[in-house]
Amino acid sequence: SAAMEAQVTVDPEIVEKTCPPRAAVLTTELMFGNREIELAAGIDVVQAVEISIEGPRALILPTEPQQARLTLRSHLDRKCVAQLRLRPVHNLELKRRSVRVELGPHAGLELPVDIRVPAEGGATLETEATVTVKGRRIATRKQRLDLLACGRRSLAGAVGESVGILC
Repeated sequence: SAAMEAQVTVDPEIVEKTCPPRAAVLTTELMFGNREIELAAGIDVVQAVEISIEGPRALILPTEPQQARLTLRSHLDRKCVAQLRLRPVHNLELKRRSVRVELGPHAGLELPVDIRVPAEGGATLETEATVTVKGRRIATRKQRLDLLACGRRSLAGAVGESVGILC
């Protein structure tokens, strides 16, 4: 009987697979005497903490200071601390660019972020987190959040990286 142990660190910027098999497959070949044995294991890559914005909350008023509500969801079995970095990419102003939050195991929360969008149309926020759990730091993938600023009696639309919004 033999045991083998290994630790795998996944690049946080790994592109999610969209076709089967969705899980990344890690293969290795072992030689036992003259026999070659291939071992394969699927790795379903999930970010430690996911940051998103719900569709209806992506609609905001232009020119007025307001709060955007981001949704954070932990996929970890233990409590963690997430240090978020927020970066305005297009048509967006932020009051603060860094936020620290605590999340319980598999917990979620809504995070209000003070923003201002100077003009009608699309606005983009980039988020990234470093998650600390039991002293270990885990980087997450940068996530782009697309918003739409639409006046009270206006019609506007925007196409983001993976979403289209019409108001």
